[in-house]
Amino acid sequence: MVNSISITMMVVSGILSLLTPVILAIYFKKRYQMKWKPLMLGVVSFVLFSQVIGNSVNLYILNINGTTSKLLDNPFLYALYGGFSASFFEEVGRFILILFLLKKYLDWKDGISYGIGHGGIEAVLVGGISAIQNVSTSLMINSGAFEKIQSSSQANNVINLDAIKA
Repeated sequence: MVNSISITMMVVSGILSLLTPVILAIYFKKRYQMKWKPLMLGVVSFVLFSQVIGNSVNLYILNINGTTSKLLDNPFLYALYGGFSASFFEEVGRFILILFLLKKYLDWKDGISYGIGHGGIEAVLVGGISAIQNVSTSLMINSGAFEKIQSSSQANNVINLDAIKA
């Protein structure tokens, strides 16, 4: 059973992950006349460079390429690679966008706007979606549905294994 306080905190975490970027964007837009272009390019930067390009390279290095995947079985090297990979793709994305699309947006408000977009979409995708998954899994565990699904999945695996052997 998952404690109700844990579930409550998961819900709070999810709400904060989803609402904080929106509240910050509204506040800075009203208070400081923040521009929307840097915010939207921050979103594009995170999604394109971190999630699409970065995750594609990580898929190759961690799963497809046997040499690097074996090398990165070492937890220390894996941690180093993970930190390097995340920083590399996000910083290259920032550099390219600032160099080519944000030349005229060099005020501090534009940096805040870009950061709200970049960090905000990361909070939504990482924090918000994982909170939703955690809450739904916790509720399934508490209702007994998780065990039913798990036993059903195990039965299907046995059936599939028998079919493969035949």
